[in-house]
Amino acid sequence: VLDQSELDERVPFDVLTRSRHDQEKLIRTAAQQLRLIQNTPNTKNAKFVLMMFIDDCRLRKEKVERTMNTRELVRAKRDVTKISGFSVTDFGNNNTEMVKKISANTAQVKRMLEQVRRTGAQDALCRELQNSIIETLEQTLK
Repeated sequence: VLDQSELDERVPFDVLTRSRHDQEKLIRTAAQQLRLIQNTPNTKNAKFVLMMFIDDCRLRKEKVERTMNTRELVRAKRDVTKISGFSVTDFGNNNTEMVKKISANTAQVKRMLEQVRRTGAQDALCRELQNSIIETLEQTLK
């Protein structure tokens, strides 16, 4: 039996994406059904059930999104450590090679920084992880 955190980590990302899409589809369908019976008499229980269903789907969708965003941030955190640092110590004959390596690393860090900034952070813990990664990347660029 897997606990919730193991389950969140083992589910493939495309399955999470599909789940989010399916939840959005269920929400839209239930909202359409709710609009159909809105003015129909004696549908109080049906309306209540549909509203509860929509709320449940929204909560599940938020959880899937939070899981996806957390996994993206954790992956970015791991990738930050893989970026090798370069410093120009010798301005000898291989000057252009070192400049190319530094430029490539700078471009990689900038791409990663933009990706981390675009990642949503629904809760305080994710937001702090995101800010920490952004600070690390910004320091790497200096």
